Amino acid sequence: KQWYQRRVRAALEKEVTDSKHKIDEISRQLLDKRDHISSLEDKIKGLKSDKAQQAEAILNKDSNIYELTASIADIELLNKNAKSELLELEVTAKKKSEDFEGYRNEAEHKIEELQ
Repeated sequence: KQWYQRRVRAALEKEVTDSKHKIDEISRQLLDKRDHISSLEDKIKGLKSDKAQQAEAILNKDSNIYELTASIADIELLNKNAKSELLELEVTAKKKSEDFEGYRNEAEHKIEELQ
């Protein structure tokens, strides 16, 4: 019986450890996405500033203004997509965290039953 309890405990501890590693990886990905979003937001601010300065200098050159506006729209779309990805990662992280809590609670319950 002790042998069985040790095997069950080892399996449960491995499952808990694996879940912790998955959560750590998701957390790392979230940080990477946040950094990426910050970088994109900085680029958007820079492009908006550049657009304003260049618009004054090339007021009569509609094609240049159009190109700048298109670039800003592209970056804003990238930013929107990055934010969407971040939201998905946050939802996944929350789900994994909840799953981990469930696994941990189940493991603790099984350990208590085995003792």
